[in-house]
Amino acid sequence: MHRKVLLIFSILSLSFISGHSQDKKKELKPATKDEYKAVNYYYLAQANGDLTAVILHDVFAPPVAARIYAYSNIASYEAIAGVNHLKRSFAGKLTDMPAMPLADSTKKYISAIAGIRAFYAVSKALVFSENDMEEAWQNALNDFPKDGTTKEDIENSIAYGNEIASAIIKWAKKDNYTETRTYPRYQVKNQDQYWSPTSPDYAEALEPYWNKIRPMTLASASQFNAPAPLPYDTNMSSAFMKMVKLVYDSSKFFVADSNRIGIARYWDDNPFTTVYQGHFSFAIKKVTPGGHWIGITSIALKKTNTNIVLAAEAYALVSISLLDAFISCWDTKYTTHYIRPVTIINRLLDPEWKPIIQTPPFPEYTSGHGVISSAAANTLSALFGENFSFTDTIETLNDMPPRTFANFREAAREASFSRYYGGIHYILTAERSLVQGTKVSENLLNKLKSTKRKSENKNNLVEPKQANPKQ
Repeated sequence: MHRKVLLIFSILSLSFISGHSQDKKKELKPATKDEYKAVNYYYLAQANGDLTAVILHDVFAPPVAARIYAYSNIASYEAIAGVNHLKRSFAGKLTDMPAMPLADSTKKYISAIAGIRAFYAVSKALVFSENDMEEAWQNALNDFPKDGTTKEDIENSIAYGNEIASAIIKWAKKDNYTETRTYPRYQVKNQDQYWSPTSPDYAEALEPYWNKIRPMTLASASQFNAPAPLPYDTNMSSAFMKMVKLVYDSSKFFVADSNRIGIARYWDDNPFTTVYQGHFSFAIKKVTPGGHWIGITSIALKKTNTNIVLAAEAYALVSISLLDAFISCWDTKYTTHYIRPVTIINRLLDPEWKPIIQTPPFPEYTSGHGVISSAAANTLSALFGENFSFTDTIETLNDMPPRTFANFREAAREASFSRYYGGIHYILTAERSLVQGTKVSENLLNKLKSTKRKSENKNNLVEPKQANPKQ
């Protein structure tokens, strides 16, 4: 059992710096008497923290992790929306999503229990460490305040959460994920201008068919493809080689620049980095890029002490942004097959050169971290406001100091450029990736902007008397 890891991530997801938003007009508000005074964001933050711990342990690739976050958080949103009538279902707005089971108007429900039950049931179905997720669910249920509730209320809520989870799992099974596990192995293109596996692991291409996964809000995986990258040209005066040499020359400067080195390592977010020391090697596990932004979402929710209704919506929208951003980015990657800096630098400039962080095993253009960070940042900006400052403490688990940002876009830009500082992406890629991710998010927000229900019949809600647990 990996209870220690689960505990660390649960604590991490709940121990963020508090503060006050600078944008009061767009800021998510704490619960009012018409919503949930008793239960805030806490239970969903803990659930996402538990899931992050299991994703880290199971070593899911970043795109796959984003898929797990998306379906799990959609499930919690649908269960909470289904019993409180304050939000519309995403059914009919997300691709192929069927109508969700309706809550029985004659029964009483506890929204948070229904929501977290749906979350844990779906996530358990999508990870390898099923027992860990089941134990995390039992711990969450035991931790939930029971004052003012009955056994029947709790059982009704769990049953409804299970109904929603079953519907979401059935929908997820048709997104082509299982089929892509059986597709032929990626064949490296045998021309100098294309991507090939990179040192030190020379690993096979990661998720080369991710653009075949059903997107949630995109019309197609290629809807927001970035412009074609600079053409491959080994003439030293070409635009391509100038871009390559900028990575090479800048890396020498960055080695002496502790700030940019720190940025590169802070946003590394490589779920499985191999470290070689002489004849020995070992792996370091880190949170995925998507997991990092789920953590930032938790930071924002704690800062605003957000009620569980809006918290469920925030986690759902951010995780959908992450999944669609990965699908969009991976389509660009495996359409262009663009060569990595380390390959061309070792071939033409310096055979001994190494990037500051490890190059991941897939084509260079565009940047996964850049695209998904800008997508998440755009969605979070729409939810919390353009001037929402926060302190990111996600990497304190890896003994890195917190970083403070004036807004989400500033963090996304730093994340994207961290890949250039680290020597694994070109500077043009860092810029274009931000544009691509923002387009993905804008499309999502336009499709899902109307989520309020016409009626607000809350007669079937029961909430415990204990207010704001775990503050």
